[in-house]
Amino acid sequence: MENLIYRPLDLVQRSEDWLAWRTKGIGASEASVIMGSLPFEYEDILELYKKKAGLPVKEFEMNAAIQKGIDTEDEALEAFTKITNVEALPKCFTHPVHTFLRASLDGITEDLKQGVEIKCSGASRFYEAKKGHVLPYYYTQMQQQMACTGLESIYYWMYRTKEGGVLIKVPRNEEYINELIRRAGIFWDKVVNEEPCLPRHIGSDMWKEYADPFEAGDMSTEFIGHYKNEAPK
Repeated sequence: MENLIYRPLDLVQRSEDWLAWRTKGIGASEASVIMGSLPFEYEDILELYKKKAGLPVKEFEMNAAIQKGIDTEDEALEAFTKITNVEALPKCFTHPVHTFLRASLDGITEDLKQGVEIKCSGASRFYEAKKGHVLPYYYTQMQQQMACTGLESIYYWMYRTKEGGVLIKVPRNEEYINELIRRAGIFWDKVVNEEPCLPRHIGSDMWKEYADPFEAGDMSTEFIGHYKNEAPK
């Protein structure tokens, strides 16, 4: 890994400045489109291109489940700290070289050596985590977070108020990150040059509508445990 300097930005997540910053690059949650790890029915590369180019796209619709997940994040971070003794706070990063890559971490320590990605999802995703599974699009998100922060691993903390939390450590996958940077660079050049980007520009011709899913390097993760919340007295 290059000897790069990673610095957090002075941004408050979900603020107007944060929203504007996100439009000027590719966020970690958007990288799954480029890497082909997002379920295809959600978004394809051309739709992501339109969004970044400022062209009309279908507006994002907040639903009750997503809002509940956002509202539970502070509780989840507090529970993570209690279990791990890792004090982490939300921070935003831009890659020091590939500045079109952006990452908003749910938590990273003051010394920038440990990070956490919090998910407060539905029951089906929670039970996948209990089996030790990190969903592919979450895996992509965390690899971009590591690319933008220099972290060697990130904790994946899947949390639900009643069930508690599942803790998994996701190691850095350099081969995956290199391909992510390659594809994202091609995509962003298309945005800057106002040339529509299609899947064939960044992947292969095996998919007519979507990017081909990329898997490489050691994609294994480390299941740490399921930590139940204490029952109310």
